[in-house]
Amino acid sequence: MAKRGRPKFNRPDIDRVTPELVAKRAFLTGGANPAYAEHPLGILYVRGYLSDDHEQSRRMYVAGMEFGFLWGRVFKPPFAQSLMAQFVPSGEGAGWDEATTADAEARLKRVASFLKERAVYDALVNAVIYRRTNPRTLDKLRTALCRLIDYNKSVARRAAA
Repeated sequence: MAKRGRPKFNRPDIDRVTPELVAKRAFLTGGANPAYAEHPLGILYVRGYLSDDHEQSRRMYVAGMEFGFLWGRVFKPPFAQSLMAQFVPSGEGAGWDEATTADAEARLKRVASFLKERAVYDALVNAVIYRRTNPRTLDKLRTALCRLIDYNKSVARRAAA
């Protein structure tokens, strides 16, 4: 008696290197490192939309990714396959004790109060966490990233003193 149903094939679950996907990533990054195409902040960084100065643009990108990491420690990342999901094992913050989580939550509250304006904070959360960028709020995103850099500098100064 013959087996019923569709025959099984030995295919990979996800094909990440299709020519179409490679072309799409190259288009999004403008020929730069295609790894930055994973996140909208990376695309803005390699395209030069964050700042005219390359070093300042890099600092803004790093500050945004650190904010995403901090958010991932406090809250569950909204996307299972996001960049921040690699920092949160099993999506629940496993391996972190309560003190580390409480410290991250307190730091996130300080960052939110340092950003001052709700529209600036929302632009940052939308771009970094929810991966939604809006050309009309790009200036608010830049403001938020610059304030994050200032916040990180002030924390570093206090730690050094």
